[in-house]
Amino acid sequence: MMSILTAKEQAAVDAEREAAVKVKIEIDDGGTPHWRHDAPAEAKLTERKAEIHRDLAAVSKIIEAAEAGTAGLGLAWDDLWAQFGDELNPYRKKYPQLFDMADKLVGRLKSYGKHAAGVVISTDRPLTGWLR
Repeated sequence: MMSILTAKEQAAVDAEREAAVKVKIEIDDGGTPHWRHDAPAEAKLTERKAEIHRDLAAVSKIIEAAEAGTAGLGLAWDDLWAQFGDELNPYRKKYPQLFDMADKLVGRLKSYGKHAAGVVISTDRPLTGWLR
């Protein structure tokens, strides 16, 4: 799975995650062990995840607004960048791997397959008389 972070950002997140999982074992007066996480590191990691989520939501809103008048047909990738590049460029600079991957996926099929157009079931009489 490809990360949407640069290698430097991913290394920082990994370091934060490693710090977050470090625990301290404290034993209370009764001899019971208590596990304590490094709360500041956990908070920083959670903050970063929230920032990424906000940024991706902002990109989604820009694209949805751009495609609003297309009656569900979408907007060509080049047209999107021509019209909304100024709004999207800060995110491209912040998450270059994500946008590089998007550039590669543009124009590819989302999915394909075969399926029945419909199925009609009758429990009270044969349907052969209805077919022509």
